[in-house]
Amino acid sequence: MTDQSVSDRKRALILGAARAVFSRKGYSEAAVEDVAEEARIAKGTLYLYFKSKEELYLAALASDLRLLAARAREEMERATGFREKVRAFLRVRLEYAKAHEDFLRIYLAEYGSVFVKTPVRRELWQLLRENVRYVTTVIEDAIATGEIRPVSAGATAAALFDVSRGLMERRLLGWKEFRPSDEVEFAVELLCSGIERPLQARSRKAADKPRRRSLHRIALGAVVLLVPALIHAQGSERRSGSSARATQLPLSGRSGPAPGSLESSVPSSETPGEPLRLSLDDAIRRGLQYNLGTAGFEQSVRQAQGRRWSELANLLPNVSTGLVLNELQNDLAIYGFNVSGIPAVVGPFHYFDLRARVTQTVADLTERRNYRASQQTLKATRLSEQDARDLVVLAVTSGYLGIVASAARTDSIRAQVTTAQAAYQQAADRHDAGVAARIDVTRSQVELQTQQQRLTAQEADFARQQIQLGRAIGLPPGQQFSLTEELPYAPLTGLTQEQALERAAMGRADLKAAAAQIEAAELVRKAAVAERYPSAEVAADYGVIGISPQNSHGTFTLTGTVRVPIWQGGRVRGDVEQADAALVQRRLEYQDLRARVDADVRLAFLDLTTAASQVAVAQSSRDLARDTLGQARDRFAAGVADTIEVIQAQETVASAELDYINSVYAHNLAKAGLARAMGQADQGVRQLLGRP
Repeated sequence: MTDQSVSDRKRALILGAARAVFSRKGYSEAAVEDVAEEARIAKGTLYLYFKSKEELYLAALASDLRLLAARAREEMERATGFREKVRAFLRVRLEYAKAHEDFLRIYLAEYGSVFVKTPVRRELWQLLRENVRYVTTVIEDAIATGEIRPVSAGATAAALFDVSRGLMERRLLGWKEFRPSDEVEFAVELLCSGIERPLQARSRKAADKPRRRSLHRIALGAVVLLVPALIHAQGSERRSGSSARATQLPLSGRSGPAPGSLESSVPSSETPGEPLRLSLDDAIRRGLQYNLGTAGFEQSVRQAQGRRWSELANLLPNVSTGLVLNELQNDLAIYGFNVSGIPAVVGPFHYFDLRARVTQTVADLTERRNYRASQQTLKATRLSEQDARDLVVLAVTSGYLGIVASAARTDSIRAQVTTAQAAYQQAADRHDAGVAARIDVTRSQVELQTQQQRLTAQEADFARQQIQLGRAIGLPPGQQFSLTEELPYAPLTGLTQEQALERAAMGRADLKAAAAQIEAAELVRKAAVAERYPSAEVAADYGVIGISPQNSHGTFTLTGTVRVPIWQGGRVRGDVEQADAALVQRRLEYQDLRARVDADVRLAFLDLTTAASQVAVAQSSRDLARDTLGQARDRFAAGVADTIEVIQAQETVASAELDYINSVYAHNLAKAGLARAMGQADQGVRQLLGRP
């Protein structure tokens, strides 16, 4: 079996499942998951064949319409004579409707919305036009051969389709009053007897019959006019009769910037400008403006706002207006009017209806709680955006401190290179004077080259950290900049661990967001429980109706509907279970987050204490190492020591310098972490680092 045949079979399987699901639930209530479950395939597999529910629905309907049109055309081409072609057309459509009830339910239930109200369904509209056009050519051929009298071929073809749709509809409704074969013959007689060329002139008595029948047409016109209105009213009741459902939340409420977004940004311009001088405040401001960690959450807030508006729309009045223009000719026999002396076909006649409609939900706890839940979700999203800003501030501050530390390391190693150069020159001069061995010169040269290699690696690290900070704060590629602040060591004063814990409990935006998510989950559960409660709706319309604007009168309708759920097949229980699971998960995540906030503060204080001790020790070690290096160089100059002692002293100084720089960097970074742990990092970082 080829890959193409497998794909065709899988597509046919999906379309069959779609017909069954749409037939049972209708378009609005059906979901892609229902079709996948019906077809027993994964939802992802279904999306390989169809991009959306609408595309799937249209494909299911279009495939049957094409097959039905092909069969009807084949049978009509086989038939001889106009009557036989009409009979074949009606018989094929009636038999197909009987054998494919799933398709018929979709076709009839959604006929109006597919072919009239929704302009995007161009494929189906084009298919209908092609079918009508073919039948039109059959009628035109019959007119050309003289088999029928000259009539409007297009209007006759459209009437033939309307009659066939009525026959198909009664099959679906299960009418037993008429046999299908009798209905087909009656429809053929109805259509053909009125358009056949007369064989002889009618008598005067026969000529008077249309006058008498016109009176019957007037009497029955009002009845026929009610048919579209009744169909519209039934369709409206079916749409508004469905009860509201709770809007389910995702199981987990955890949120945060996407992985890697804190290191990414939208460049502020495409080309670099003049070299910049950046303070820490400048870097934080740029990060909050251009970093993807905050830009992404701005779109999340917009999405939550849109959802809130959607839920609010379910509570506000829905107002619409419309103009209906109708040109009708109808068959009364399909509605059961089959009385001697009354014409079977009435029309054509026309009317217009200009009307405004208002619907308002007045008592639906589910919709109200859905709206309140959307408000809490919006609040949680905005708080999560604030937490994302704190994370961006921490990331930018960390990058800024990293460059400060890297610049200090570069300066330190550059000083070590200068010292090694002086030691090498001193050893070379003593060797030239004959008071030092060649090995002393070699050792000094090796030490100089080692420090030069360290400087090269450190300069590359400095450039790398500059590039990373530029990406985080939205600088154009290749933009040169320098830092204006060194951020030296300053001990933390005026803040205890208990005070920091209290501030964190009150100020952490992610903790507040988690509390709002719990509130939203509780409201969703209440909304699911409220699906069991009665709901009420008021609908009203007012408009003018008549055969013309000059001959019209006002009509109105006022309807109050109370829906009392009795049995919904366990749907409410399922919604409550889903909402309850999300609520329990939100509470667990909140407890975990509280413990994490406490741990963040304690770990930040632990890092601060450790780093402060390391700074004190490193500072003392650096002073001792510098003194040792001076003594070693003096001893070497006096000839009482060799270069080994000098080189060891140089390495000790280099190590002590790096230890001091790293400990200051760790202390400042711990301050930034403490500011984030307490919340409101953009203000806390400035205060803890001693910035104005």
